Amino acid sequence: MKLLEKLSKDRIKEGEIIEIENSTNNFLPSYLGYFFVALSISDNDFLTMSIIYCIIVLFVFYSQTNYFNPFLLILGYKFYKIKTKGGLSLLLISKKEFKKSSEVIIEKVYRINNSTYIDTQKSEV
Repeated sequence: MKLLEKLSKDRIKEGEIIEIENSTNNFLPSYLGYFFVALSISDNDFLTMSIIYCIIVLFVFYSQTNYFNPFLLILGYKFYKIKTKGGLSLLLISKKEFKKSSEVIIEKVYRINNSTYIDTQKSEV
């Protein structure tokens, strides 16, 4: 989390978001798929499994389409697909619980890439 300070900062203003969808559970099938593939490989094919997983990790990393991290889930982060007034679709990672698009007002978000942002502020209870 200390590395986030090196990312560029942005903010989400009131009324900027027109649509929000919780997508935390959408990533679960991808990780379950990897898990079941690992179960089907015998012990003496560990090298093959390692090579396949390295290739998958490289594809996911370089495509920059999937920033879901199970450790962020453990830390209490939620994943949201949001749509801006300008028509952009973005991924927002936040500890806050959003139910309506009008609730999304964040003073400081860190830009991971052009379509992924992370909010590190604690949720207000």
